[in-house]
Amino acid sequence: LRESGAAAPDVIDLLGDDQILAARCGREALTRNRAALFGVVHDLDGRPLRSDSLFVRWIRPDEPGSSLAKAPPQAVRTDTFGRWIVCGLPRGGQALITPDEDGKDSLNAVSVKIDRLARLVEADVQWSARP
Repeated sequence: LRESGAAAPDVIDLLGDDQILAARCGREALTRNRAALFGVVHDLDGRPLRSDSLFVRWIRPDEPGSSLAKAPPQAVRTDTFGRWIVCGLPRGGQALITPDEDGKDSLNAVSVKIDRLARLVEADVQWSARP
């Protein structure tokens, strides 16, 4: 403050989870009670994998006989920094993230619980090998 001559500090407004979700996934994500799953994909050496593919399946825990075969995968591409996001996932379930479309690479599969109150869920993943 002394150097800038300002009488009061600048206030930086931080966005809340609802605002971030609406900005990235649209207002309907809020009204439909949805969540966003996001993260970064790394290789075994910890480097972000740019323009890589991953597949996300949502499994309902209350659905009798839930299986990966019944859950259609959602394909996602990473950006140049290895970042990815999936919008519109229902809350109160589980997401399975895999590097392969058929979900058979159990060594690299990452399971993430999406709580009923969650808005933004971070899930960084690291592939030990690519199929």
